Amino acid sequence: MIEILVVLTIIGILSAILFVSLGNQRQKSRVTAAAASVKSAMAPALSCISLDGTINQPGTAEGGGNQLCLNSPQVPAETTWSKLPNPCNYCPLAGDNVEFNCISCGSGDGGNSFCNIKSGQCEMHN
Repeated sequence: MIEILVVLTIIGILSAILFVSLGNQRQKSRVTAAAASVKSAMAPALSCISLDGTINQPGTAEGGGNQLCLNSPQVPAETTWSKLPNPCNYCPLAGDNVEFNCISCGSGDGGNSFCNIKSGQCEMHN
């Protein structure tokens, strides 16, 4: 009987470690998916800048979908910011950087990730 309890305790400890590990991987995959979505908008954003357009705010509350470029007839109005996976949202634009966060923007948690419009490079924080 004691042997069964010991085995069950060990299984419980191992499963707790596994769940903590999987939770961290889930967050990393959300950030990676969000970065891929944001990066797909970098080429149209760069076109917008080069055609003297104005980059529109991505729309923080709905996680994207706003028109990407304003004041440039060469960039179609249907060009919108990519939707981000839940619970990720865009943060307000910061210069040439498109910031997004899968926790909360400006919370000081170090989770803000960004992609640079001009270089197309992304920096991800989990």
